[in-house]
Amino acid sequence: MQEIAIPERFRGNIMNTCFDYISSPDEKAAAKAFSLTILHNLSKQYPEIKQELKTIIDDRWEYESAAFRSPGKKDPQRTVRKFTPLNNLTNYK
Repeated sequence: MQEIAIPERFRGNIMNTCFDYISSPDEKAAAKAFSLTILHNLSKQYPEIKQELKTIIDDRWEYESAAFRSPGKKDPQRTVRKFTPLNNLTNYK
């Protein structure tokens, strides 16, 4: 799903599911990584989701695994800029 075009009629449900995954303290790291990639791809068409994505990353920062935090070296702003699926997101200040 992270490398295919998602039909428009499914995008809303998929975005909601991905946001649920990255927000959940119980979700596995792999599901969160795939969800971040999917949300990054969808943010190209729906830039309004970028702020919500940033907010969730900021809120979950302390509670996530090293795999979630390591690209940013304990700096959530840097993670948003450097994490590969998110490296093209803008307006994260």
